[in-house]
Amino acid sequence: TSLFNYENYEILDKSCLKSPAGLKTEVSDTQGGGKRLICSSTCTLTNPTYPIWYRNGQPVYGCRSASCSVAVVSGEVSYSCAAEGSDVHSPPVYSPKDTRAVVLPSGEREEGDSVTLTCSSEADPPVLSYHWFKQRPAADESLGTGQNYSITNISSQHSGLYYCTALNQLGQQSSAPARLDVFSAWKWKQYAVWAAVGLVSALALSLLTAILCVQRKRRAERGADVQVLREDSTVVVYKRIPIEFY
Repeated sequence: TSLFNYENYEILDKSCLKSPAGLKTEVSDTQGGGKRLICSSTCTLTNPTYPIWYRNGQPVYGCRSASCSVAVVSGEVSYSCAAEGSDVHSPPVYSPKDTRAVVLPSGEREEGDSVTLTCSSEADPPVLSYHWFKQRPAADESLGTGQNYSITNISSQHSGLYYCTALNQLGQQSSAPARLDVFSAWKWKQYAVWAAVGLVSALALSLLTAILCVQRKRRAERGADVQVLREDSTVVVYKRIPIEFY
């Protein structure tokens, strides 16, 4: 039942409003394409009560009715209602938030593989539709709708940034772009050859360095042996003495 019935002056129990379960905010469509918020409750009040609407947690004084018209927005927005004189709000309704685009499987892909783009978002009322786009220099390209968007037999032309937009009755939100990298098969082979050449070069350089170190060490040891020999050698000089016989 409507919480705010000014014509019938329903007899309601105000203590019920101390619980968030007593209030509820609903969203409905209008004929002109707009949206209408409705504040309802299972509680009963002894006197007519004026509603207070909240937008993103801040009071909205432009509407003091049980139902208010709002416009669809781009970005995050939330609405809740409360009975006048009560600090208890209804659980909020809100436009999509935390919208995220993910490319599965993750990492770099080779031409001919298949990938799936997945969009997730939190919203109340639930998300009605998802739209996929690819960023382009001039204008972004619309790819299609659906929470998942699959690409089979991918090529390097599919490389780029992709994002999704989630839409519900209150608004829409776009995700941050997700990158898809696709490499051709010959590039992978080229990378493998470069890696092999680099590995062989590194091993050859290490081996050459080791050989030079060994040779240098041996030359140093030989030089040290010669120096020791020179320092320890004793020179014996023999003098010829004539012998006389008597």
